[in-house]
Amino acid sequence: MSPPTSLERLNEDVIRELAARYLKPRGLLVNLASSSRRLRCYCMPILFSNCRVKASAREADRIPPVAIRPYVRHLVYAGGLSQSVPSCEELDYLPNICSITFDQAVGRVPISVLVRCLNHSLVSLSFTNTSRSPVEPHTWLPPAISTLSNTLERLSYPTYPWKATRAFGNNIDIEEETGLDLRYIGSIVLGMHSSAKSLALPVDAIPLAAMSKLPWPNLRDLSLTGRYLNESHARDLQRLLRLLDSPRSISVLVAQPLDCARAPVCGRRSTSTIDTSQLQSLSIAYPDPDDTIVSKPCMSLLRLSLRDYPRYYLRNSPLHVKDMKGLATPILSSSECLRILTRMAALSLEHLELVYESDQAEEELLLHVASSYPRLHAIQIHQYRASRGSDALNFKRIAAILASTKTLRTVHLHLDYELDSPSSYDFDPPRLKQWPSRLARYGGDMLETLERGCPVLEGLFLLHQDESEKEHFWVKFLPTRYPGRSRIDWDWLLERPDCEPPYRHCKGLRRTTGSRLDLPMTW
Repeated sequence: MSPPTSLERLNEDVIRELAARYLKPRGLLVNLASSSRRLRCYCMPILFSNCRVKASAREADRIPPVAIRPYVRHLVYAGGLSQSVPSCEELDYLPNICSITFDQAVGRVPISVLVRCLNHSLVSLSFTNTSRSPVEPHTWLPPAISTLSNTLERLSYPTYPWKATRAFGNNIDIEEETGLDLRYIGSIVLGMHSSAKSLALPVDAIPLAAMSKLPWPNLRDLSLTGRYLNESHARDLQRLLRLLDSPRSISVLVAQPLDCARAPVCGRRSTSTIDTSQLQSLSIAYPDPDDTIVSKPCMSLLRLSLRDYPRYYLRNSPLHVKDMKGLATPILSSSECLRILTRMAALSLEHLELVYESDQAEEELLLHVASSYPRLHAIQIHQYRASRGSDALNFKRIAAILASTKTLRTVHLHLDYELDSPSSYDFDPPRLKQWPSRLARYGGDMLETLERGCPVLEGLFLLHQDESEKEHFWVKFLPTRYPGRSRIDWDWLLERPDCEPPYRHCKGLRRTTGSRLDLPMTW
């Protein structure tokens, strides 16, 4: 028998900690586990904690091997499920299962399967972006909205922003789809009000009125997307947020109809209070400057996003006409941004995103940002002009101001370069052909300025539009301390999108779950 290696002599807990922290790519962990029987035993709880099974496989193939059963805690079901498939018998063989994800579940997961999963005292239930396709008519009948008791602490169900376009292309009744969403998710949400800690859901797929009448004693992280149905829908959200006890993160990226533009998430009255003493992350689309939540000091805040949803630059897109119809797009002015930031006094801020329309206070706003946040290391700015030819701060001046923030690591800029910049949806072949070279020149000028003032800068990112695909993505400009590499990464594989790509009936939904080596183990 060969003597133990130096690695094998380490304490078991030390080996597991090293494996969990530093061997993130699955291939490295597999190699380590294959090097000796003892190391394999140490690595198995990590290697098999996340597993993946094909949902449509035969029942015998879905039963996990005996050796790994105690270690599986998170299970991913890949592919669609149907009523004819046995209902998750494999879960009975996994004593420590606590989390389930449905991936590529086209046509929704049958309610009978969800009920079976929830009977296993799960802590987390999630659906990937590829599991949000519309239901095929009458493939299953969801129950009426009621309480489906469960022990869930985390629930994540993705939103697809271009539902109207998709519905038109697939001959789907969007109101019926919304109703099915509400019945599909609503019963689960209502049943977890006492245990819920984190919710990431479409606002139009949950019963807000009913939720606002229940206690949520443990809810700390709330992320809502989608679209308000009407003004009373927005008021239901206000009542819900007032129930939260010391929330940690709030994200309300909800499209707003014309009749409830800039709907406050907490209300404008002084009685509309919410405890922000422990709030670390806040993202609001089209915020009301007089909303209570942005009108009081928030000393613990680390991330702040005062933005738009959907993106303001899509308002005239011919590919999004059906989804943008009837929506308000009231972005903040730079004066309003300055007023909010001054009142919030978030001195610990590390990440900041601002979307604004330039006015006379734009330079003062950026000077405030550069001087008020000593820990700021990531900033994203979307600058718009009030009208063609109106004043806006020059890109060189913006770079010069940001360069005084010594702690910046990443800078994302979407600026209005006025006459040089092509309108997103104007067909002007000569200008479109010249634009990449001009953007490269602007990026080079700004990067040179930023490098002189930001010693830890990792990259400058400028927003660019791919004319063939009509997708918006970030072009990365690398500092000079990266020798021997291309200074500009154009992201031709579209791995850094700024928003959801347009819906295309022929292409369907793009898979965004990572490379094959990052996927969980499959038995």
